[in-house]
Amino acid sequence: MQRILRSIAQQSRKTRLESIQRLNQQSLHPQAILFCCVDSRFVTSRFLGLDVGDAYTVRNPGNIIPFCFPGGSVANLLIFLYGTKQPSAITEATASLQLACCESKVPEVIVCGHSDCKAMKLLWSLRNEKHEWDSRMPLNAWLMLQGRATLEKYEQMEETDGSISFLNKWQSLSFEASIDRKKWNELDQLSQINCLQQLENIASHNFMASFLKSDKAFLHALWLNFEDCVVHYFSKKKKKFVPITSESAAELQSE
Repeated sequence: MQRILRSIAQQSRKTRLESIQRLNQQSLHPQAILFCCVDSRFVTSRFLGLDVGDAYTVRNPGNIIPFCFPGGSVANLLIFLYGTKQPSAITEATASLQLACCESKVPEVIVCGHSDCKAMKLLWSLRNEKHEWDSRMPLNAWLMLQGRATLEKYEQMEETDGSISFLNKWQSLSFEASIDRKKWNELDQLSQINCLQQLENIASHNFMASFLKSDKAFLHALWLNFEDCVVHYFSKKKKKFVPITSESAAELQSE
């Protein structure tokens, strides 16, 4: 906090005012909403080349958007699992999704995962354990609830040749994914699967259905490898995460 206070004090109020005035004059309209992890290493301006005003940004542990279960909200799963309605039925992620896509007509919905994810490491450690809901451990509870589908997809990958199906209930949006099990360690495999699972979660919300089916909104998955700082884009055509390079970018844009 001391560093932040010093930085604010050193920056003149005039500079801040001039910056805001420039932004107001540009009539900014974000064209994307990003769902990112809270990891401090993930800086969107550095790795994605985004500037101020380019995108709405939502961060939480594991870059998660809760799934909407039939007949209601996320609360239904909480009732099913724990026999009581917990206060996390409506989250900042789903509220932000509605704000961006329904209210602001943002067309691009992007989920950004990354390697060496601490949230995925914790989820992996919880996979074979039975836990009761404990509000004193909110991160554990969050991942136990919202990460179950990701773990199920991982099991599906283990039972097959590495291929996983997503969005099977939505034929026009469904796709297959193949995770490179030789290249990535278990946690990074889980992180990539989790990233793709969020696309399925987003499509489960009724307020998003018409936007997605009418091509007014589009789902994308990015995954950053911190070891070499290469950003990967999930290609539905190639059914895998593809490194974004000057050569591959043009082909990926045409998908």
